[in-house]
Amino acid sequence: MGERAAVLVELAEVILAVERPHPVRVAIDGCSAAGKTTMADEVARVLADRTEREIIRVGIDYFKRAPELRTAYPIDSPESYYLDSWDNGNPTIARRP
Repeated sequence: MGERAAVLVELAEVILAVERPHPVRVAIDGCSAAGKTTMADEVARVLADRTEREIIRVGIDYFKRAPELRTAYPIDSPESYYLDSWDNGNPTIARRP
């Protein structure tokens, strides 16, 4: 098993050890293009292989507006990126990766 696979297994075991009276939610945060989506996909697959619990993988990648659609603020402003980048309409949900 490679180092990345070992870390993913360890992370999955930590997540599965959490006991709550409601579904456990896990968020992955980080800088743009850091690999958050890839990591979330990998963790979801490892979790699905290790439990019968339903795994719901939710992401926001497809809700990022193209720069030309950000019209509330000047396109090169921080406000354009931070306040006008996301279309928070309807989430896409994928079940059991």
